[in-house]
Amino acid sequence: MSELKNPNRPVTAKFLGGVLTLAGQQLAEKLNAKFAKLEAEIEQLKARPLQKWAGTHNEGTRYTEASLVTRSGSLWVATTATSATPGEPDSGWRLIVKGRG
Repeated sequence: MSELKNPNRPVTAKFLGGVLTLAGQQLAEKLNAKFAKLEAEIEQLKARPLQKWAGTHNEGTRYTEASLVTRSGSLWVATTATSATPGEPDSGWRLIVKGRG
């Protein structure tokens, strides 16, 4: 590191190589951390159920989580497996688009 102490002394290839190696290692560590985070997020997304169109809601039918149905002109998504009617309290449905009805 004597090159840093004396600004008039020329920088050697060895010194420059060391700086570049250190910078490359730090960059690799940061990229590896970012990739690990992205890979974890991808795994979480893969674990989510895929939304599936199930048509018009039918009373008594068991719907899986992420099922999409219409009822009275509104669009609903099942937040859990449910056979309840959309719009009822604690039914396991979330309103996505409210209809005019």
